[in-house]
Amino acid sequence: MATSGDFKNDLIVRGGSPSENLFLLDSVRVPGLSLFGSQNSSGGFFGLLNQNLIKDIDFYTGGFPAYYGDKLSSVTRIGLREGDRTRLSGRLNLSLLGPTGTIEGPLPGGAGSWIVSGRKDYLGVIPSSLTQGLMAVPDVADAQTKIIVDLSSRLQLSLLGLGAALKAILGPSGIACLTLSRTRSLYDYAETRGSKGRLEIYDKRYHNYPLDPTNPYLTLANQGGNLVPTFFGSRLVGAGTGYARGVEVSIRQAPSGKLSWLVDYSYAVVKFKALDGVLRNGDFDFRHILNAVATYRLSGTFEVSVKWRYLGGQPYTPFDMSLTTAKNSAYFDMTRINELRYPAYHRLDIRFEKRFIFKVWSLDVYLDVQNVYNRKNVYYNYWDDGMERTVYLLPILPFFGLQAGF
Repeated sequence: MATSGDFKNDLIVRGGSPSENLFLLDSVRVPGLSLFGSQNSSGGFFGLLNQNLIKDIDFYTGGFPAYYGDKLSSVTRIGLREGDRTRLSGRLNLSLLGPTGTIEGPLPGGAGSWIVSGRKDYLGVIPSSLTQGLMAVPDVADAQTKIIVDLSSRLQLSLLGLGAALKAILGPSGIACLTLSRTRSLYDYAETRGSKGRLEIYDKRYHNYPLDPTNPYLTLANQGGNLVPTFFGSRLVGAGTGYARGVEVSIRQAPSGKLSWLVDYSYAVVKFKALDGVLRNGDFDFRHILNAVATYRLSGTFEVSVKWRYLGGQPYTPFDMSLTTAKNSAYFDMTRINELRYPAYHRLDIRFEKRFIFKVWSLDVYLDVQNVYNRKNVYYNYWDDGMERTVYLLPILPFFGLQAGF
């Protein structure tokens, strides 16, 4: 599993398009859990959920039950926790993107609980002198709520609300849901001396994949991966084929003592064939994907976490240089789709977190440094002013945060 870069949190699971993933929030199907997503994607720049509301996550990369529908790559079921049934409590978090507040407590008479969380970004109050030249500055506010009502000792009513207001770019939008129950399934893994290991081999085959006959070179499986358009508005036909074949290895040390860690590695080959009958690399054919995460607890109130990610070079289509230079505008060489690869992506993140505990409240202070060694990861190439240029992903990015709770 991988993400599509630093600017979007799309999930790329076993070479599949981001649109092949299903997201369930307390068993309610939602199109995505991010803000400012793009067409044929499931992610965006901002995550929508406050992590303090999350109780558990079930993630399936294959073999999921039929009642989850027809998604091809993964199912993510996120369970939201109930509010505190004993007392009124809350948290306030000040982070890089903006303040987030959470408040929760019992219903009158103790017949249930409620929890509400909201966030407002800083971007709308940035001085205009600092945003000059931008087409628009997003102004984001979002909220989530969950109310549990005990109808009897064996029956509960669960009310779930999820919404966001996106000014300047998307206009108001939101989702509201009602659920009466939820289902949970888990995988079991072999465990030895506190560690867990898993090995999976898969062969995912695509038949009748949608494609636009105006573009006989690509299927919609490639949409959202690079700059080459795959859909021009024509009536789609189900004529695309392809496959994703690979192996996944995962080893993890369960949290015990001071150190916990996780290493995931996968190797996969992803190919697709459109109307022209040529088998080509898929946009998400990274080949090698490696994720390594470790957390070390120095004391009961101080811990350090590190995360390192590696992705093999993403395929891309070069420019048709003769046509591009003649017209001084970008024209892709459609005979060489996904023939070249960008340099491999890798970056190291580190986080320091310290908790201070007082009589009636607590304070968490953290320092998060992303891309510690300032790797210049390529986002994409484009043509401008007579030459090919490169856009890079995030440079080294440190930020400081506070979270207070009572």
